Amino acid sequence: MIGAVVAEYNPFHNGHLYLMKKMRQMGCDVIVAVMSGDFVQRGEPALLSKCARAGMAVSCGADLVVENPVPWAMSPAESFAFGGAYIANALGNIDMLCFGSECGDIIRLQELADLWDNADFQQSVKGNVSAGMNYAAAYDKAVAEFLPGCTKDSESLRPNDILAIEYIKALNRLKSAIRPVAVKRAGVLHDGAPRGCFASASAIRELIADGKHDEAAGYLPEQSREILFDCIRNGRFYEKGTLDRAILFRLRAMYPDELSGIAGVGEGLENRIIAAAKSAQDLAELFDAAKTKRYPHSRIRRICLSAMLGITKSDTLQPPPYIRILAMNGRGVQALRSADPAIPVIGSHSQAQSLGGFGKRVYDLQKNAARLYGVCCRKPLKNYSEEEYRIARLY
Repeated sequence: MIGAVVAEYNPFHNGHLYLMKKMRQMGCDVIVAVMSGDFVQRGEPALLSKCARAGMAVSCGADLVVENPVPWAMSPAESFAFGGAYIANALGNIDMLCFGSECGDIIRLQELADLWDNADFQQSVKGNVSAGMNYAAAYDKAVAEFLPGCTKDSESLRPNDILAIEYIKALNRLKSAIRPVAVKRAGVLHDGAPRGCFASASAIRELIADGKHDEAAGYLPEQSREILFDCIRNGRFYEKGTLDRAILFRLRAMYPDELSGIAGVGEGLENRIIAAAKSAQDLAELFDAAKTKRYPHSRIRRICLSAMLGITKSDTLQPPPYIRILAMNGRGVQALRSADPAIPVIGSHSQAQSLGGFGKRVYDLQKNAARLYGVCCRKPLKNYSEEEYRIARLY
């Protein structure tokens, strides 16, 4: 049986290892990870390059790592989940899609996903948004109305539950034969605070940013820890703040009608962001000035980075146009041989040259994202955009 998981591995930690062990216990002979590339859903660069993180994943239990391309990897939950689920489905041989969940109740999660076939529920969410709520609050209120038992007080609708719902919705939308499987998260609750040997990825990144590398290492498997320390020693990691001036320049140079075409922008938000960019001295100040109750930090961050990368609203209207291999072992090679892919599979720069149309568009976005990531590391990565597309890593 082949199982898939959609992840960021930013970085790969004990919670990710726990999920993979559960998948093996459920009978998965092969594990495929659909992993975000160099930029993640929060609207910022990953701590380590996608090459390093793919290496972490294969060293710790994954057999094949493919990429969730940047337009979907940097999207809100619905588009993020759809991109990952679409790629898993397009491989043609995935039996289950596994995900961590705070509630771990697949029946309840499926009930919530099925609500989206209810036109009244959709209208309730839209009405709440129009009333000034951000999407998460609008969604919670609508769920409380249609399924009164599913509230945050009942430990439902936590961040990973919401993402789990989106995976199920995506599989339903694709009419996929892939079975969704929820695994109750261990150790860490929704606040991400460390518990035992588990800590959230954000808590681990904070420890690393504070120079507490040894403390952070306690929450990572040994192989992941070794890759992390090697990257830190060699300056091959994202250094916070290196993008600030470049993004401020890009936003200050944009006209409102140009920014209005960028992914995530709507209802005059372009004017608010450009005004904030003209007076802000760094991105933190820009985000604080531009955010509102309806437009939280996460959305503003994604918009600003999308503007830097040139990701437009139309870029996620179509599904991912190809499957990009990042790393694999022998079992991963065999899984690829048994696949019946619905879209092209590429593992090297030369194979990508046959892409056309939208495929070339996404490939070019990926190359530009790699170029940008390469220059915002502690030590700029030489020829990174060419190096990381040369060939997939075999372990």
